[in-house]
Amino acid sequence: MKRHVEQLCAALLLIVVLLGISFYQAPHTADTATEAGSLGTLRPIPNKDAYVVPRFNPGLIISTSTLESVFPTFHATTTIIKKKKFPVITITPPKKVVPPPVASTTPVIPSKPAAPVAPPQEVATIDASLPAPLKRTLVNIFCTSHKPPLRGTSGSGVLIDSEGIILTVAHVAQAELLSETLGEGVISCVVRTGDPARNAYKAKIIYISEPWLRKNSTTLISSQPMGTGENDFALLAIVGSANGALVPSSFASVPLSSADSAVGEEVGVGGYAAQYLTSTQVRTALSPTFVTGSVSNIYTFRSTSQDVLAILAGKAAQEGSSGGGAVNKAGRLIGLITTSEISGDFAQRHLRVITPTHIRNSFESDMGQTISSYLGSASVSVLVANYANKTSVLGDFLASAIGMK
Repeated sequence: MKRHVEQLCAALLLIVVLLGISFYQAPHTADTATEAGSLGTLRPIPNKDAYVVPRFNPGLIISTSTLESVFPTFHATTTIIKKKKFPVITITPPKKVVPPPVASTTPVIPSKPAAPVAPPQEVATIDASLPAPLKRTLVNIFCTSHKPPLRGTSGSGVLIDSEGIILTVAHVAQAELLSETLGEGVISCVVRTGDPARNAYKAKIIYISEPWLRKNSTTLISSQPMGTGENDFALLAIVGSANGALVPSSFASVPLSSADSAVGEEVGVGGYAAQYLTSTQVRTALSPTFVTGSVSNIYTFRSTSQDVLAILAGKAAQEGSSGGGAVNKAGRLIGLITTSEISGDFAQRHLRVITPTHIRNSFESDMGQTISSYLGSASVSVLVANYANKTSVLGDFLASAIGMK
């Protein structure tokens, strides 16, 4: 009897061992699927030579300088977007460590000391001809906050119509939206031009992407906003002078391109980059940055449409460039700067631009008509008046979302 019991126990032990081996050898596909599903929705476009399956999750930084207050003591800060799986960690070194600690990925730029030294050389080069259309059409959109928790912003924009229509990103234009809703006593904005940037025009919103705004309603007060640039654009119309000078009857402008871009294509890039400036310098000595770069990759939000271009853009890849543009050799706008890498050697820095294809498709989906038909349907003053009700509704929504109403 004892022998039979021992044989039974041995058989049961063998079964348990075999079951354990088969479990650990089996693939765990559920965990893999869950991880893949957590990534972003921006995907590389397949080409004829290779079909890329992985989704693209950039974990980028919104390239808009933010200014803490209106007073002379305020300072520029960095706004960071963290990757979901690999958060950026700011390490505070011990007090007595020698030599001094290396700057973290979240630099705080003091207002009075000299500006930090930028990284050395860049691959993208200064070019006198390719960015020429941007030199005539680039503007700085500068907003000053007079009430916390709002922060002032400095971003860029591009004139795309001779009537004085500015294309910029929604995460810059939302400050103007609040100004029109809450009043200039809370936050005030001005369009600046030139080198250095000087007050030039007043502008009002004639379109801001509602899908972007409702999905990103706290970006203006967030220290860690996330996004890929999808639907991140707006249109402003120049409505008057900010310096007493006469407003031109016609503005220099750069039209939106209708052609697709190619990897390796040489492009001109421009924006009012401000990462290495103190707050005082941003207010008094901000100059535009123009470089020649190249398209390094192409991405889509859907299937095969060109929605986002990655551009190796060197020193243009800084905070403050959001709303700036990229032009091709035909002098057409091929992209609106939405996000950028702002750390590391300039030689390795890329920025991302949303394409005219994405802008046109998103606008038509939101408004039920094309951009060209919308802009051609009425004068600037009428467009402003017609959009005033939408401005009020979206402004109230945004003000409530950030606790200002």
